[in-house]
Parts: sequence; structure tokens; C-alpha cells
Amino acid sequence: MDWDMSVDFIEMRDRFLSDLRELRGGGLTYRRLKEICYTVILLVQLLNGCRISEAIEGIRKAVNQNKSEVYVRVRRQRDNMRLIVIPSFIDEYLLGLVRLIIPFVNRDSVRMYCKYRYGINTHSLRYAFIRYLGEKGYSVQAIASITQHKNLNYILKYVQRKAGEDILRELSATS
Repeated sequence: MDWDMSVDFIEMRDRFLSDLRELRGGGLTYRRLKEICYTVILLVQLLNGCRISEAIEGIRKAVNQNKSEVYVRVRRQRDNMRLIVIPSFIDEYLLGLVRLIIPFVNRDSVRMYCKYRYGINTHSLRYAFIRYLGEKGYSVQAIASITQHKNLNYILKYVQRKAGEDILRELSATS
């Protein structure tokens, strides 16, 4: 669980949306286009609970096929496909800007952007998604199906561990 930096799903979603609103309002420099593209990728990763490489591939397919839902190959299970849904906030204007940069994007550049801009690693977004669905009461089977985890025990252990840590914090705060 070293990859999990315990970021909050709602806070990160709102921050990405706020940053995209701010970025689209200014002049379009190459740097700003990259920031828009990277932030869109991070938002897609967060909202789909996918790996960064799957988010990049999903956005590439979405802009090339002009679709809001695409299937991509699961990175760790080459024979499986998973659905990537482009959020409705990412309108034609933003997709047009992303279309200019996405062919040149690699996962390391997005990882570095995420680390320096937000102070987190990209895999924390996947864990935030898993934790959010667990808190909302979705079954472990449903979460594993969405995130394409082969082992349900891994999801169960993660969700239960986080719930246990929250209980300990809550009990300590009331003492």
C-alpha cells in the first residue's frame, strides 16, 4: 500500500475541475496545453479508477474515434478490456486542445506533472476511487470488476484496512 497517499476522491475531483476551468480561461501557450492535457488525463484516471497508462490510451482512442466511451486493454491483463468513460465536463473545446498534445504524452511526463503540481503519485488516484466506492457501499466484486483487479482479497483488504484506520482515528478523537 506504499503507493496510497490517502487522497480524497471528492477533493481531487473538485481540484482537477477547478484547475481545468482556470487553465481554459487563459492564453494558449504550449505549456498551458500540456497542463490541460495532463489534468484531463488525471481526471479521467480518477473518475475511472484506472491506471495512468489506461487513462492515456482511453483519451487517445476517445479523441481519435470521437467517442465519450471507449474500451482499452487492461495493462496487467493483456487479454482483458476495460471501459473508460470521458467525463461530460471534458467538452469538445477541451478535447480539441487535448487532441493537439495527446500523441506526444507518455505516462512518465504525467506522473511527474502530478507529483510536482499536486504532490501525489498517480496511483493514489486509483486508490481514492476504490476507497470512495467502498465508502459508498459498493460491493467488493463490483469495485474489482470496474478496476479490473483479479484478486478480490486485495480490494477487500485495502477497503477494510482503510475503514479500520478511520475507526481508530475516530475513537482517538473522541477520547
